[in-house]
Amino acid sequence: MTIYELELKESLIDLIQTQFGIYNEKDIIPYFIIREKILTKKKTRKTDIHSFPYIALGSFILKELSVHIDDNNCFYMNNIAFPSSALIGSDLKAILDDWIFQSNMFYNNVLTYAQKEYEIIIKAAKSETKIPKQEQIFHDTAQTLNALNRLNEKFSVVQGDKKSNHIKLNSESTFELSEEERLSRLYLSYQDDYNKRQNVSEDTLEEYLIRHPIIIDPTLKIIDHQVIIPEGRIDILGKNNDDKHAIVEVKIEKDTDIVWQRLHYVSEWEKKHPDTSFIIVTTEPLSESIKTSLSKVGETTVLEVTPIVKRNQIKDISVNSRYVLSGDKE
Repeated sequence: MTIYELELKESLIDLIQTQFGIYNEKDIIPYFIIREKILTKKKTRKTDIHSFPYIALGSFILKELSVHIDDNNCFYMNNIAFPSSALIGSDLKAILDDWIFQSNMFYNNVLTYAQKEYEIIIKAAKSETKIPKQEQIFHDTAQTLNALNRLNEKFSVVQGDKKSNHIKLNSESTFELSEEERLSRLYLSYQDDYNKRQNVSEDTLEEYLIRHPIIIDPTLKIIDHQVIIPEGRIDILGKNNDDKHAIVEVKIEKDTDIVWQRLHYVSEWEKKHPDTSFIIVTTEPLSESIKTSLSKVGETTVLEVTPIVKRNQIKDISVNSRYVLSGDKE
């Protein structure tokens, strides 16, 4: 590498360390290849593994670092112009080549490695994204944000300020948001709007579940609802294929009383109906402390759901997760 290329490389590394907290050169190429895939959602063809994307990756890295590109497609270090395209013979391509060498992998290997890690990250992000797919923009935003968080966790990335002592950045770079910050703000905006549209009452959710008990359990048959018992009221009472009773409690907000309800309602009902099960249908995920407490008082089935609402009416219910808390009493 020439003296200018070495100086440029060090300045770019300084930017990467400042803005992304990546201090190991071997991580630079894999990190930005995966990051570009997540943000651009480009599908990889088999032929792509045999052709290294110098130009696309070089442009993406400069963009992520908020490097200023002028009308002549040049960027500047200490007032010296460098082509922003990583063409053959360019300084930027030489730097990318050196970073590939630092990754201890050949060109094809680094692409294969990045593709495998990308697929693992996307699979995990999909499983973490609980937004119904009908809410496409909200769902995609949440999934992309989850994927970026997974990527940053893998490479121990901690994002910092956009500043440089040598390379000219965009004039507004100080105020530019990272993709993570931008997506987080979008997510909160979509979530606020979504929650307003999903604002249904507990009674409305209960009525829908009574009409569609298959959501709770394919074998459940509704017996009654709003059943009065000493010091309480059961939301929904059903019976499964084994002719055993099931108590269903419906929640649309965090409620610490659910532990007491699990203990008291089942205890009261089992005086006449042994082996009664307890099911919680909730639109709010249970806290870890509530889960722990429920596990101590008896086996509990939990359904975390999202109502799909149109014109203030529930049209469907998406079951985000279904799990059983063991009844290991202390």
